[in-house]
Amino acid sequence: MRYPKWLSKSDLDLFPKNVRQIVVNVIALARTSATYARSLDSQSPLLAVRLKAELDQAHQEITLLKEELRIKDARMARTPARQRPHYLPNDRFAIIKLRAARGWNTLQTALRFMLEPETISHWMHELDNPDSPLLKAQIPVSKLPDFSAHLVQQLKLLCPTCGKKRLAHLLVQAGFKLSGSSVARFLKIKNKPSPTPPEPPDTTTSTPDEPAKPRIVAAKYPDHVWHTDLTVVPTSGFWVPWLPFTLPQAFPFAYWTAFILDHFSRRLVAFAVFKSEPTAADIKTFFEHTIQAVGRAPKHLINDQGVQFTADLFTEFCKTHSIKQRFGAVGQHGSIAVIERFIRSFKDECIRFISVPLVLDDFRKEIELYTLWYNAHRPHEFLKGLTPLAKYNAAPLTDSLCSGDPLNHEPPKTCHNPPHLDVAFLEGRRHLPVVTLKHAA
Repeated sequence: MRYPKWLSKSDLDLFPKNVRQIVVNVIALARTSATYARSLDSQSPLLAVRLKAELDQAHQEITLLKEELRIKDARMARTPARQRPHYLPNDRFAIIKLRAARGWNTLQTALRFMLEPETISHWMHELDNPDSPLLKAQIPVSKLPDFSAHLVQQLKLLCPTCGKKRLAHLLVQAGFKLSGSSVARFLKIKNKPSPTPPEPPDTTTSTPDEPAKPRIVAAKYPDHVWHTDLTVVPTSGFWVPWLPFTLPQAFPFAYWTAFILDHFSRRLVAFAVFKSEPTAADIKTFFEHTIQAVGRAPKHLINDQGVQFTADLFTEFCKTHSIKQRFGAVGQHGSIAVIERFIRSFKDECIRFISVPLVLDDFRKEIELYTLWYNAHRPHEFLKGLTPLAKYNAAPLTDSLCSGDPLNHEPPKTCHNPPHLDVAFLEGRRHLPVVTLKHAA
């Protein structure tokens, strides 16, 4: 191999040792440059340029997903065929359905799933045999206990991040009464569900003037106590392989998002998105618009000791509106637990399922949809299955579609007109399910 003349012998000695680090640095630099360039195109007034940026981002995501699948397939291919795990009957039928949807022939299907073509042909011949143990399709149920198990398992399949209590609350909200223990028992038929983490305690610490004496603020009515906090939402990740190992926490690499949450109902009151870390003036303007939209200011405001909330401009604003500020302890986990728990839910239930757009209005649209779903359709464990909007408006739970026992009892043994599960998704977002039960025709 010939090297350029300008390379010295010392350079040639160092090059093989650093080649892997160089490759990683170049890839990270290319991602950073592409993110910045794509952000400029996303803000262009020309529709063609914005569409090109979206198409380029989609192509990059597809390429990275293909590389991820290639790595996983290569690992499975190195395993001897006899030692590979077998596909379950449901998975085999899903492979046949995917083959029909993609239009693959026998050889293409076998290569995709690391099987022999004869195996695929054998499965195709078994389609006409209803008693074949190789393929298993969805079987309708007639008995209510079986229907309840089928209902819970289908809901868990569509909403995999929901725990047993969340599933029970969703079903109660839809009108089908099941206890959390019954949901857990139905889920154990095939797999063991992972329990959901408990709700953090709703306690707050004292103000900086009295650090040793904690004081608890009890919300007695809607908009009595508000919580607020800031969080950073990355668009493409912060990590880079060079010092200081991170990118600036600003657009186009991240958004800053501010939230206001009502303590009494857990309703998300308002949010705001910023391209860089907001100042005290930005937060003051955000609160002015929120108070004007709601029609009243809270009596208490719980927040951390960030510079935006401790600045004189914001504290004077709170005094003008007769808002008593309560501060969480510095470095103490759980001191502003309510808003921190909401931010965790927001990132687990929304951000992890979407590709954060580089267009600010599109990102606001995603948060607006999550806000609508969170307030109106997501049952809250602390509220015993009520949605935040129902608690805010003091609305009761919907009545059951078929008569049954209370929530902590078993479902009825018979039902003359068993309902069927209807799961819609808010504007096509798969991470925002809206669950209802309807009578069978």
